[in-house]
Amino acid sequence: MRNMVLTNATIVLNMHVVSLIGRADAVNLENISVANSNVEGQQDIGGLIGYANTDSTVANSYSKVDITGHDSVGGIAGFADSTTVKTSYYIGKVTPQGMVQ
Repeated sequence: MRNMVLTNATIVLNMHVVSLIGRADAVNLENISVANSNVEGQQDIGGLIGYANTDSTVANSYSKVDITGHDSVGGIAGFADSTTVKTSYYIGKVTPQGMVQ
């Protein structure tokens, strides 16, 4: 997935919540941005990806999002395993109510 922008969104769900991708397995994201948005949920809450696994990559991307969640909360990804993040950044407020990664 390349060259996507999401702005001024409010997303409220339960699990694998994210602005763009709920679960990413072996996905390459490049030039992805989410700005001026709010994301709220229970588990795996991230600014770009809720749950990233199995050789996923995030490059040249950013998240400017306020995030609230209970378990596995993060600015780029809520949960990340076997995932590479490069030349990417997060700006925002994270309000965890459980484990933060």
